[in-house]
Amino acid sequence: MNNKILLTIILLASIVRLSYSQNISNIDFQQNGQKIMVSYKLSLLAYNEKATISVFVSMDGGNFFIGPLKEVTGDVGENVLNGNKTITWEAFKEIPNFSGNIVFDIRANVKMIEQKKHFYIAYTASLEAPMGITLGILNRWGYYLSTRINPTYFTSSFFETDGETIPDYNESGYYSFNGNQTNKRLALTVGISRQVTKNLHWYVGGGYANYELLWEIDQFDYQHNNQGSAYAKHNKESFSSFELEIGVKAQFSKLIISAGASTPAFNWYEFVGSIGLVF
Repeated sequence: MNNKILLTIILLASIVRLSYSQNISNIDFQQNGQKIMVSYKLSLLAYNEKATISVFVSMDGGNFFIGPLKEVTGDVGENVLNGNKTITWEAFKEIPNFSGNIVFDIRANVKMIEQKKHFYIAYTASLEAPMGITLGILNRWGYYLSTRINPTYFTSSFFETDGETIPDYNESGYYSFNGNQTNKRLALTVGISRQVTKNLHWYVGGGYANYELLWEIDQFDYQHNNQGSAYAKHNKESFSSFELEIGVKAQFSKLIISAGASTPAFNWYEFVGSIGLVF
């Protein structure tokens, strides 16, 4: 048969032959003139994997395979990704006497895709510390440095209180608590990230936490003239300890968004979010 191919379809296991890889399925073929159109499905590749595809053919029902075939175009060769694929084979150009009990075998050699490092910078905030910045590197394994403070973090406290008095008050005159209070909050963390899909990374980190509760006092001289106000740190409600955090980062081209939870020494838990740019 010069221009016509005798194709005997082999059922089930013969048609779907998975060699060297479980990534290939749904192998099928049909004749189009003197060309053979071979279709298959490539799946189960991870975000950081690619496949090199080669095609083999048997004319005796799958006992002996010839290949890899050379006169092929389409979804064959290097850098093939997941999806429904088609290969065109110039059958008679490669095997002039092509005929018989035909079975095709698609083989995938799966390799890791080298991941590029990307630097990012992001505005980072939480309820207790809404002013922050995160600097980091995204890769299969990445790392970052993050810090957050609240707007009153740089408020000075010249005294300390136990919640009842100010034992170290040594100013001329006297004081009274006026009922106003503020706080200082700092979180400084470093951590690692791990890419789990093309766009998603999880992260975990730890570092230093500082929290100070400040009570405001009015100061007076002994003639009861107001001399101004100051803050006293409430020692029982203030602490320096460790900070822990965990969450996910999502990258969309040049945009990175993260969401997670943070805790200073398990005293409370708060949502932490960020948005930034990837370079």
